[in-house]
Parts: sequence; C-alpha cells; structure tokens
Amino acid sequence: SRLHVASPHAMEASLAPCAHQVAGHRFEDGKVGSLVDALGHFYKPMQDEVRGAREVQFYEDLCKWIDSNCQDEVERESEVNEAVDDHVRSAMSALASVVPRYYGTCVLHGDLGLKRRHIKLEDLTRKYENPSIVDIKVGYRTWYPDADEKYKTKCRAKDAATTSSTLGFKICGMQVYNAVKQRHWRADRNWCKQVNGESIHVALAAFGNNGLAATPEGIYLGKDGVLNQLRKLKDIFKIQKDFLFHSTSILILYEGAATTVEDLRVTLKLVDFAHTFHADCTLDTNFLTGLSGLEQVIESMFFG
Repeated sequence: SRLHVASPHAMEASLAPCAHQVAGHRFEDGKVGSLVDALGHFYKPMQDEVRGAREVQFYEDLCKWIDSNCQDEVERESEVNEAVDDHVRSAMSALASVVPRYYGTCVLHGDLGLKRRHIKLEDLTRKYENPSIVDIKVGYRTWYPDADEKYKTKCRAKDAATTSSTLGFKICGMQVYNAVKQRHWRADRNWCKQVNGESIHVALAAFGNNGLAATPEGIYLGKDGVLNQLRKLKDIFKIQKDFLFHSTSILILYEGAATTVEDLRVTLKLVDFAHTFHADCTLDTNFLTGLSGLEQVIESMFFG
C-alpha cells in the first residue's frame, strides 16, 4: 500500500495521550507525549529542529519515491533495466507498506499539544481492542558515521550495555495483555535494560502469550507470524539502497484479547526515523544484520 499525504491541518477535538505507547515520547514527568484522535491518527511531537526535520524528510522522500517510480507508465531503457527497476520498485512499495501512513505535520494547541509541531501519522493501535506491543530497536550500532564523537560515545556505551552490540537488536518497550486476567502488563525501562542474551528468549516468549489463543508458536510461526513477516522485511533490505536506518524500531502488534488464532492479527511495522539518512546506493548492512540477528534468535526459540 502506498503512503498517503493529507492536509496538515489537525482536528484537535477528542485528542488524548496515546494509551498504548510502549517507548518514545510519553506523557511522563511533565513531558509532552504522543497523542491520538478518534479518527485513527497518531501525533508524534517533533524532536529538535534537526532530528524532527530529518524524520519528516524521510516520510516525504519515501512518498516522492513511490509517486515517481511506482507508476506503470514509467519508461524503461531496456529489458535488463526493466527487470532491475521492477525489482527495486517492488521492494520500495513493500517498504512503504510497513511504514505508518503519513499525513504531514501540524501544530497542536491546547494543554496537550502545547503549541508544538507534531508529525501526523496512522495510529497503528487503532484496529486493536487490547493490543500487545513490543518495540525492538534494530542494528548492532545505533549511531551514524557523521555524528559527533560525543554522540557516538554515548551511543556506543548504550549499545554495549544492552543486547544491541551482541545480538543486533534490543527491546525498548513492551506491553502484553493477559486475556484471562483482562489487564495489561507493561515493561518499564529498567526491565528492558536488564534483558540480556540469556533472557531474551524468555522475554520474547512472554510477549507471545496472552493466556488464551496467543502462544509463542502462534505469534512467531506460520504464514502470518512474526518470523515470516521478518523474512519479507529482510528481503526488502537486501534490495533497497535509498535509506540508511539508525535507531529505527520494529513494532510488533497483535490482538491481546484474542480468543482464537484468527483474531490475533499479527502485524510488523517500522517506526522512528529521526536518524534515517540517504544511502547513496549502498545496502544498509547495519540494519540488515540486525534483522538477521532477530531472525536467528526467534528461530532458536523453536528449532534450537
């Protein structure tokens, strides 16, 4: 599915803090957090001018790429170029399908918005009654080469203290709905930081269990499971050479209140693009190897 850009004017009626955000900008300790409306939109506060502009630029560049390259009328110079173009075109369309829909930016007023500019996106939790969600930051390193040394040092320390440096990913946030007790359990930051190479399997297994229909096998395996969706995402990153993703996360969601396997609706999306850059026709090996690390850990949960 293609990205969609709508009018940047926000409907501020019935805005509320996002109840199901597991990481990132939340209304805590007086901070401005992400908002949702009743129409299925998610409003993310723009970070400082550089990072906020960079994230907006990614969404707009992806929109422009899709608009200019994914039309049937695009002319090809030869049969060879046609095959290559179709390959890349398919990968970029697939990339757009795993990114939240983008509706531009807007300034929100009132007590919640605090006259701050927000990125208006699709609310990924909208279709779920009681979503179970895990935020997994992908990549062996979260810093980018052009960053200053202070930022690199800070990121290297964080990566070394978590599973990023050893497994290629880390859990940044998680909530699981227990369908028997009918309530959510949410991991705090300290819990996430304590997940290591030995406990990562336990953490991922816990995410895939709601006490009823949801089991780790049902969430991770099968045609619609996480593992198959993850492999399709890897196929995209084996081709796309337009973007480099640093500190970008995979968001995995399913219906925590599901009583049947058919009701789980497991979904995998990419979020957080404040550190995304143009790739200049090079593969994003850092993100790709991180995806492989996550794939290997999930495979080891079931196949040894």
